[in-house]
Formats: sequence, C-alpha cells, structure tokens
Amino acid sequence: MDSFTHSTGTTRSLSQTMQWQPSNIPATSFEITSQASKIVKKLMNKLSLAILCTQGEKDDKSKVVSSVSLTPVVGMILLSMDDKARKALILGIPEESLTDELETEIHKKLGEFSKDHSYGNHGDEDQAVFCANFIATRDATRNEQFEQNLSECYQTKKLECHDSCIGKVTEDFINEKTNGRIKKLFEGYSKTQLDKISAVIGNVMEFLCSWEHTFPLKNTCARSFLCADGTRIDNVKMMRMTEVCHYSFNNIFGAIAKNFRSANGEELKLVAITPQKESATAINRLDSGTIDYLIDGLNRNKAKFHITLPKIKIENSCDSQLLEKICKEFGTDVIRAEDLSRLGNFWNHDFKVFQKITTTIDEEGARGKVATKAEITERGLSKIPSFGFVCPGYMAIVDKKGNRLLELIVKDGDFFEFYPGEENSAKTLKSNDMKADKSLKPNDLIADSKRTSMENSTDHTKRFASKIDVKTTEKTIQSIKDKLNDDKYFLSLDVSALIHHSFDPNGEFNIKSADATKSELSIKTDSKENAIKIKEKIIEWLNYKNQCFIEIWEDSNRFKVDISFSAWDTIREKLTSKQS
Repeated sequence: MDSFTHSTGTTRSLSQTMQWQPSNIPATSFEITSQASKIVKKLMNKLSLAILCTQGEKDDKSKVVSSVSLTPVVGMILLSMDDKARKALILGIPEESLTDELETEIHKKLGEFSKDHSYGNHGDEDQAVFCANFIATRDATRNEQFEQNLSECYQTKKLECHDSCIGKVTEDFINEKTNGRIKKLFEGYSKTQLDKISAVIGNVMEFLCSWEHTFPLKNTCARSFLCADGTRIDNVKMMRMTEVCHYSFNNIFGAIAKNFRSANGEELKLVAITPQKESATAINRLDSGTIDYLIDGLNRNKAKFHITLPKIKIENSCDSQLLEKICKEFGTDVIRAEDLSRLGNFWNHDFKVFQKITTTIDEEGARGKVATKAEITERGLSKIPSFGFVCPGYMAIVDKKGNRLLELIVKDGDFFEFYPGEENSAKTLKSNDMKADKSLKPNDLIADSKRTSMENSTDHTKRFASKIDVKTTEKTIQSIKDKLNDDKYFLSLDVSALIHHSFDPNGEFNIKSADATKSELSIKTDSKENAIKIKEKIIEWLNYKNQCFIEIWEDSNRFKVDISFSAWDTIREKLTSKQS
C-alpha cells in the first residue's frame, strides 16, 4: 500500500510535509496484466475456431474442442521454448513487446483456470471441474527458473521417469489422478511406439455439472435436424422445456444460456448459438468476434423460452491434427520438437498435439473427460419465443469468466443420440439456403409468431402436399391410434388421416399434413386464416385451458399450428378415445 511520511521540516504546511514513498506493489502493473489477458483470450479464441473450422475450407462435419484443456498445454509448450521471436509470432505480438514481465503474466493467465480447478482444490466439497497438468521427459536437465514457472503458473506435476517407459509413467499418473476414470492416453500404441516417446506435456480435465432446472424426461422426443450438407435427420433425441433464460442476438444469430447448478462459486452455463432462421450454411459465418459478442451480451436480457436442445453423446473423439491446425492459423512453420529446448535435446524427433474427448449432455446435465497431450517421439513412425437447436450451430460450456470448458460445432449427426428404427439415416432434402442464401431478418429470436422452420414432418417430401384423402379406412385410423398410445413406437408419426377424420372431416381448414411426437402435434395449412381457425377449434377442444401451449408459426407463406406439452396430452386423449 502507498504510504505518506512527514519530511524533515517541522514548520512546513501539510502539503509540503507529505511526499510519495516507494510502493510495495509488485513490479507487474495492472496494464501488463490486462494486456496479458487480452493476448491469451485472443490467442485461444482464434485457436479454438481454427480447430472447429467454422470458416474457410468447406467442412460439413461436427467437431469438438476443449480450449480450457488445450490452454495450459499451449502455455507449457511456449514455456519450453527459448526462441523469443517464434513465441511472439504465436502470441500475435511484436517480438520487442514480449518483455519478461509480460511473458510471466501471459503464463499466469494460460495456467490460471487449470490451477484454480486442480484436483482436490476444495477438499471434500463439491467440485464441478477438475484439472491436472503434467510433464514427463527422459532428460534430467534442471532449469530452476523453468521449473519454478511450471509450478507457480501451471501447478505442473513433473513426472520422474528415470529408465521407465514414459508412456506407462504418464498413464499411471492420470489413472491415479482421475481414480481410473481416464485410463489410457496412448491407446493403440505398440510397445515399440511407447518406447520411442521422449517427452509428454499434458492436461487432463473432468467436469460434472447438473442443470439448475433439469429437462423433464417425458418431454424428450424425436425431432428433425438439418445438417450442413442440406440433408435432414428425423429421429434425433431432443430435450424440451420452457424456462426463463438469458439471451442475446445479432442480425444473424441468436444465443441462449442455460445454467448449471453452482458448486463452490463455479457458475457454469451451456451456451447455444444457432442461426435465427433455420439454415444449413449460416454457421459458416460464425466467427470469434461474434461468439464473444453473443456470450458477453447474455447477461443483458432475460425472457421465457421454449427450449429444444439435442442430447449430445461424444465417445472418445480424438483429434490428432491439432498441431497442424495451430500452425496453419499462426501462419508459421510447424513447431518442431527441437524448439522445446528447455525440456531437452530433441533433434530427429517428431512433435504432435492430440486431444481426446468423451462427453454427454442430457436431461440431467453435462459430464465429460478430456485429455490433451503434446507428444515428442523419436522418428521412424410465440409470446414465449422458441430456441431450437435444429440446424448447424455452436455450443459451449462456459464459466463466469468466459473460460470455455467445451466447444462444439454441430453440423451433422455424429454427436447425436437416435431412437431405434428405420429413420436413423439422413434424408436427402436440400434446404432452400443451399440453393440461394436468403436474407436474414434481425430480432427474429424475440419475434412473436412470424418465424421458425417447419421441421417436424416425418416425411419431408410430403410437406404442404395435396389435401388429405378423405377416403381413409377404419383400419388405418385404428393403426394410428394404437401407435399414438404406444410410447415404444411413438417417435415421430404422420397423423394426418386421424386429424382429418376426427378434427376436420369436412375439410374446412384445408389441412395439408399433421405430424406428432410424444410432446407435440404440428398441423400445417395454407393460410393464416385457416391456422387461426385451427387454433380456435383446438382451444374449444381444450375447454379453453392450456392456451399458452398452442402457437401459430409462419414461414414463407406457409403456416403451422403447434400444440405441445399438457395441451397435446389432452388432445391425444381425445383423438385416441373410442368416441373419436
């Protein structure tokens, strides 16, 4: 703290007798700390987007990355390098700007999250995120400053290998640290390949988060997802609920945040970002600046939403091309093993960076395991708006400081869970935006009723087809009723014949099609007037109850009426009764 002391003169005024004395504040200034934070944030955001490939080369595959797990590994790689010019190039700053003070602050920021969330940090208390950093090397060279920075900035465990196999020593460490939940870091390696490993820089991370408000299991149902290549998948397991959420938007994308239960001040949330209008290709316009803008703006607005999110299941996703993607983004040569000179002499060695991820996002919450390693080896080898994640989009699990434990770009069905049956292959239906990129209207995320896609048809080639054939047999009607009452079969069902028979026998509403899932009925018609008539009749059927679960949607002069949750439960009972 700054202090004041009297001068030697005793008769001077107070202003004359007070003077500044040397401060005890550490030499690192707030400006340097702030600069380091900005450099690290820009570096890792740039890196994660490069790995997820949202821009540039056309890529229709889903990808996942944990920048939180990758960050300390990148930091320890930089700490292992002596070449200042190369480090500055990676950090995106001029070489002369990389002072010793700034470099130290950068390493503190790169290691901050993993250090704050290390295993056992909260004793026996609940902990949502666990991290551990480690380095294993054959070289016994000692560098006191290097090891001090590893300890202070990253809380890195330096594994003693001596004459032991580095791969085995590393796997023994992570097996013990995670209580056996992560066992293998070198799965599929032969003994010869393991023996060639000269050094490993790594991080393991686990997270276990429960929703603040869980998704009701009964609301999970089959829904459609539009893939990035224009095809559709019809039986994706989608979780649904209505909840008050923070949201943000720009003229193209909308974002919501769904909170996890807080544990020890770890305020985690799932952020989902999708185009405001269903689109197969809009995701390619998502960049780092847009993600930052949407995430930063989430605390400004709050509203009630009907949320639809896919269940996510990723099993041992492994990206072995991280180093190539990193170096391509930095515009520099591949980082070579010999650059990591503070770890030892690695002439004639190969250098690779891997990340392996297993994660699940379901009705209860999110959990996952991540292992990131840099490996050096010897050569030789409505009123209530809706938010539906039903087309290519972005997801992230984020803490209160903006650290991203997990990031996903979802473009196809690779990360989804499916219901059994014959519908688990993508249908070839090219979306409109694959033919011509349509203009996108701002503020659609919070519009009342003129929005959303018409995604729930079991057979999308029949959408808004000719009017339903009146001559439907009793056998067909009974078959539909039986399927509606059979939860095992009832995934997504064409109920057009039953709706026409029981609800619109005279064809006055000009119903084009009707499709049902466990938690929703969608009736499609040709005009707003007919949609209003359908809604009014549904309300009559409900005895004017649960009206909030009936909504009219418009898309390109096509209209549908959605009946969901308890309203659909009542309608389903009426439709399947013997009197109907």
